[in-house]
Amino acid sequence: VKKNRGGMDDFGIDVEGEAALAEAENAVEELVCRGAPPPTQCSNDRIGVNAASCLPRATMSQGNCVECKRADGQQKFFDAFNISVCYECQRAQRGPGEAYQLISKSKAKEEYLLTDRQLDSAHNGLECITVPNPTDSRWGEMKLFLRTQVEAVALETWKSDEALFVEKDRRREERLRRAAAKKRAEKTPLLIPKATGAKRRKQTAAEGCPPLSSRAQIAAPKAQHMHSFLADEEYDSSSEMWTKRCACGFEVVYERI
Repeated sequence: VKKNRGGMDDFGIDVEGEAALAEAENAVEELVCRGAPPPTQCSNDRIGVNAASCLPRATMSQGNCVECKRADGQQKFFDAFNISVCYECQRAQRGPGEAYQLISKSKAKEEYLLTDRQLDSAHNGLECITVPNPTDSRWGEMKLFLRTQVEAVALETWKSDEALFVEKDRRREERLRRAAAKKRAEKTPLLIPKATGAKRRKQTAAEGCPPLSSRAQIAAPKAQHMHSFLADEEYDSSSEMWTKRCACGFEVVYERI
């Protein structure tokens, strides 16, 4: 399986796995620990908040943590997901299946079958936190989504967990079918149909060759000639030899016994 830019394979699956996601989460934590105030305007290189978070909201203050009710919530987390939760509470519940688990865009598409539009805030999709790609900084930024929000959109789209499972199984079988067909096509030799009729004459003319009918006439051997000797044979008394001739000019000199 070939990997493309951003750690994706031919089927759009995140082959880098949970290790890359853990590095991205650590990068988010480091940014939070710095305590830097959020920028006052949107920027393409702004880390932690995407462009859609700059739109006006009913409340732009993160307030107290919804979990412990004491500490202040993280501004960056609030800007992305509109949830006020402090660093300690978010860290305590960031594991698999917990309330504040973050997942990559590729995993949201693979596990929950969401579309790019549903994961794009510019098209009224989900908000996200963006961090530099931990695998290679030359690749595009990694987008991290809140798993609970992804699950809510998936449930709204597929209506039930069973319907989501059936669709995932159908797509998996379709990928396997296409891969098998591609493998068979690579093993099958390419058959080039023979040119006939007018197409063959055009090809020979383009190659500077005479038509097939002319080449057949040139290459065809002549019919075999059977000599028929004339009755008036000549006798040479000095050599006592006889000469007989064919109408084609062929002659035979022989001695009669």
